[in-house]
Amino acid sequence: MRYCAVVQSTASSNRWLYGAVPDLLLGCGVLYMIVFVVLLFAGESVRTSQPILLIPLLGLLTATPHYGATLLRVYNNRRERRSYAVFSVWITLALIGAGFLGLHDPWVGSLLVTVFITWSPWHYTGQNYGIAVMLLRRRGVEVTPTDRRLLYWAFVLSYVFVFLVMHVSNGDGGIAPTTFDYTATKVAFLPLGIPPSVSGPLAAAALLGSVVLFGAFSVRNGASWRGVYPAGLLVVTQALWFMLPLAIKQFGVHTSVDSIDPDNRIYYQTWIAFLGHSTQYLWITSWYARRTPEWPGFTGYYARVLAAGAGATALPLLIFGPFAGGSLSLDAGLLSVCGSILNLHHFILDGAIWKLRGRIGQVLIRNQPPDLASSPTRFGLLLRPLVWTACACGIGIEALLVFGGTQATHAIQEHAPAAAKRNEDRLGWFGIDRSGTRREIGVLFLRAGLVVEGRKELLRSIDLDPSWNAYGLLAASYEVDHNWRKALEAYDAGLELKPQQAQFWAGSAVVLEKLGRLEEAYKRIRRASELTPNNPAIRKQLIRIGALHRSRP
Repeated sequence: MRYCAVVQSTASSNRWLYGAVPDLLLGCGVLYMIVFVVLLFAGESVRTSQPILLIPLLGLLTATPHYGATLLRVYNNRRERRSYAVFSVWITLALIGAGFLGLHDPWVGSLLVTVFITWSPWHYTGQNYGIAVMLLRRRGVEVTPTDRRLLYWAFVLSYVFVFLVMHVSNGDGGIAPTTFDYTATKVAFLPLGIPPSVSGPLAAAALLGSVVLFGAFSVRNGASWRGVYPAGLLVVTQALWFMLPLAIKQFGVHTSVDSIDPDNRIYYQTWIAFLGHSTQYLWITSWYARRTPEWPGFTGYYARVLAAGAGATALPLLIFGPFAGGSLSLDAGLLSVCGSILNLHHFILDGAIWKLRGRIGQVLIRNQPPDLASSPTRFGLLLRPLVWTACACGIGIEALLVFGGTQATHAIQEHAPAAAKRNEDRLGWFGIDRSGTRREIGVLFLRAGLVVEGRKELLRSIDLDPSWNAYGLLAASYEVDHNWRKALEAYDAGLELKPQQAQFWAGSAVVLEKLGRLEEAYKRIRRASELTPNNPAIRKQLIRIGALHRSRP
């Protein structure tokens, strides 16, 4: 969120939103701090023993409704839709168009993913800053222009540090949540490639500057610590979310502490995204909604934001997926691109609607109810049941992804291909099964000696997303049946996707030898040897096939 603190302080009776305990736990990040401390001492055991369903379920229960909270805030009220028409209509249509292009052009899809990942920590940072300013104002702290600038630029420099770390040469961002597959074959995060010689000093300067500015703000306001400490906790939250773990990554500090080990960064980022940011967002948006005349109670509100978020999350997967003739399977870029568009839309709307000025400031700081009186049109009354029905279906689809997907993954880990296939087939009913999962199931069937079943899964994987490794496995399945022509076709298809794969040149050479095409076999094994001159197995094949080729009249 972006906020602008321009309102006066309020009475002490309005120091909190829900009260000290919920505000500190959810709004100021203390809940994540508690989890962080636990993970400091037991991170590895928690990470390795937790149920596979835990993280996806946590995402469904927190991240999904946090998207829905913004959508409900803008689209559920006619006056709000009109107030933000540029964002709610025109920018939304532009993003949908960009997403459609991204599903058909890998570069555009990768660009969307890159913008989303780059923007994401700024979104988190802006929310921490905005809530800090809001709580300062509610608690009667007089924030001078100098104090506000110190706090603002401290948060900005903390983001600059994150930006420089994620866009260093050969960087991976280090902050991508596991809700999306960023190792997909079609789209990927594209770092700017800032040279370490440039990124390192600038990142160090940004980190130092942020710490100094936070310190200066604390010194200037130390006398009023009772009013300032919630904002101080948000500074600690910002440090735990980004500054501390990425500083360890940037400066190459070796640590055995699991929760700040850079190798585990993406895993812990999911806790930040779901238990930190999303719950923080629901905390403040629910309080605002509670002040409106349409407040349905906490249960009704959560059900609505969950449904709205699920509709926005799940339905595009059906509309643009293979089931509807789309070009990408779920794990080949469909989830990444749709998720990026959803988040970019969320960021843009969020930046437009949550500013601490005007009527938003009156509600969040002065506790005045928002003036949202408006009556829906006749068309709106007719459309609303259809929209909520679609959103309810979205909950079902997302639940199927969470429960069916995790059950399939668990079955693969347990080497139970039949059970994994059953669960993946349920996703396939809606055209949202995963090519990588189908490939893994195929491998398990092949290892169990069930060649026909394994081949069917490999063909399904290729149909969803043609990949060179799936073609290699398919070729091996045909070799088991001595179907040399089909094996050669599979090798050739794999080489079209990855012509530098030496094992495919060598494998197809053996197949050509079986077909009696020794001259072609010799050319291919020579190519394999050129690609991997120090491979002893390929060298032996080269000698053997070469001898056969020369002895042939």
